[in-house]
Amino acid sequence: MACQRLCMKAQYADHAEDELRLRRGPKSLVEEALSNPLSVVSGNKPGRMVAQRMVGKKLLRVVFEPRGEVFMVITAYYANPKRYGVG
Repeated sequence: MACQRLCMKAQYADHAEDELRLRRGPKSLVEEALSNPLSVVSGNKPGRMVAQRMVGKKLLRVVFEPRGEVFMVITAYYANPKRYGVG
């Protein structure tokens, strides 16, 4: 599955675009989290996954849905890693 992550392209839902703009989050970090995550866990809705990656002392969480040849990014946000048992 690692190759699948590396080979798939990210598309962004309008909400994700808005959140990244608001939080000044670069898409390059989101795409790095998708291609080389620390971990991938199930999301809170069927079909959704969360890619997690440390960025400095923060945990970047990228909520996405695999859709054929692409990952549809729903949202991305920074969290305290301790909240999710990381670090």
